[in-house]
Amino acid sequence: MPGWCPARGEAARARGKRDAGRPRVACRAASRYDALVRLRGGSRTLVLVSALLHAAASIARGAAPAPEDTSAVAELQREARSLGPLAGSALGRRFLAGTAQLRHVAPRTVFHDSTRTRYWSATEAAALPATTRDSLLARTIDEGFYYTTRYGSPLAYLRPLDLLAAAGLDDLAGK
Repeated sequence: MPGWCPARGEAARARGKRDAGRPRVACRAASRYDALVRLRGGSRTLVLVSALLHAAASIARGAAPAPEDTSAVAELQREARSLGPLAGSALGRRFLAGTAQLRHVAPRTVFHDSTRTRYWSATEAAALPATTRDSLLARTIDEGFYYTTRYGSPLAYLRPLDLLAAAGLDDLAGK
């Protein structure tokens, strides 16, 4: 509202006699900030804080670049790098370093029975009798499920491996 002035208009009429002896001041053109202050109930501090929080949030969103590789292997490798400082043994550090050797896995379809006790590959399912094959359910397994199954990251084994190393286990080869 151009020309809005706190010394005139509704605010002055509401104050009534309190402003009777005050001189009238020239008003400047209203800014967007003044409009926000009116919308926020006159609390300039609240408007300033909310504007600063909004600016900080937009800066934070722009500062974090999106990861280039979003595959499950890349995610495990990023998790292993972040867990590196927590590895308390050489065994744990070798376990985390092993993520560099993980291969990418193409999605595959597996077939299972209704109780999920037996699974078959596509070629194995094709060799089954037609009556058995017709009762199978198909499921496509992607790379994420291949490495984490339903139980989460295999990197959770870092702590048990550190405890085994503290108990004297140096290597898992052949075990």
